[in-house]
Amino acid sequence: MLSILRLGRWRRQLAQKTRRAAFTEVASEIILPIALLVGPPALLQLPFDEFLRATPDLGYWMLVSAIAGVATAMAKAFMASNHYDQEAKPLSA
Repeated sequence: MLSILRLGRWRRQLAQKTRRAAFTEVASEIILPIALLVGPPALLQLPFDEFLRATPDLGYWMLVSAIAGVATAMAKAFMASNHYDQEAKPLSA
């Protein structure tokens, strides 16, 4: 959740990162929340709706965290693609 608040700092740090490092970080920020959302119900062999009924506090926390994590990763991907696209374009005269 705090990663949403740190988007501005991450954007400033893009100049110091390679394209590969930036997009690897974005990919991990997409994969981790989805794995945390899908993993526990799969390990318990429960459909997600039954998992929510059995553990509503944990289930809804996981759902909100996954949404926030994916939204943050999408924002970072957008910022990184804009940054590296501008970097690659030559200045027109």
